[in-house]
Amino acid sequence: MLSDKKSRHKNKWTEESVATEALKYASIGEFKNKAGGAYKFAYRMNIVEIVCSHMERPKQTIWNEERLIQEAQKYSTLKEFRSKSVNAYSAASKKRILEYVCSHMEEFIHMEQNNLPIKRLSNHERSVFRDTNEARLEAGFKPIEMKVRKCLSCGTLFESIGNRMCGCIRGQVTSLFGIEVV
Repeated sequence: MLSDKKSRHKNKWTEESVATEALKYASIGEFKNKAGGAYKFAYRMNIVEIVCSHMERPKQTIWNEERLIQEAQKYSTLKEFRSKSVNAYSAASKKRILEYVCSHMEEFIHMEQNNLPIKRLSNHERSVFRDTNEARLEAGFKPIEMKVRKCLSCGTLFESIGNRMCGCIRGQVTSLFGIEVV
């Protein structure tokens, strides 16, 4: 009985039969999902590009800052943006501009207006921040923005210029040296 199975599957697909099968589908994904065996044969024989040459290719979206902002404007919450536009959310996160493109969303609108306690930067850190921004402006770079963020670790609101945690692990506000600048 085992030999019957082997012989039945051994020569099922040929290059011609795979090409004929591929003509039934409009995309590689559909071909792969609905005729997996034929796709696997084409893949192993390195003929996928040949048998799928008639299929439309999805256009790859290039996510620049402007397109990310336009996409994020469609959503009112970060959760909705993350679930309905996974690629845009991922691109904004990788480019480290997620908070910038999502600044219109409920989570980011005027956290200070909620009268919640906010950890503030020390006077020394503020002076270093001012000096750094002056030096960046003189060098022709964009100044660093200070924002109120929510700590990833403890959830506390804190003033930040790029850090994602308030320093709760060490029990103090993180220093400006070696920060992740957004």
